[in-house]
Amino acid sequence: MTATTDSAIAARPKTTVVSLLVVAFLCGAAAGAVGMRSYAFNAARVSFLHRESEEMTLARWKQKLDLTDDQTAQLRTILDDFNRYYDNVLGEGHERIVQVLTPEQRKKFEKMLHERY
Repeated sequence: MTATTDSAIAARPKTTVVSLLVVAFLCGAAAGAVGMRSYAFNAARVSFLHRESEEMTLARWKQKLDLTDDQTAQLRTILDDFNRYYDNVLGEGHERIVQVLTPEQRKKFEKMLHERY
């Protein structure tokens, strides 16, 4: 009976450690998912606001520069291309920054970004 009791006690710390590691991994995955969702939401909101201001900019340029409809369409395409490039640069830059930071720093960084927008 002593051998059985000793092996049961010896198995518990291993199970506990594995359980804690699984829980820590799942918590990290959940935190990462929440962080990415928050970032995506903020990026979409900023993108929407930016698109709205782009239309206002185009309307102002059209009026002040007396642009034709064709010129306005060409400028819209140029601005759309620039915005897609800018969004890609921001997304890639964000990912590169996050890879350098510790988990605590990532939380602070995401909070800073959230407060900015």
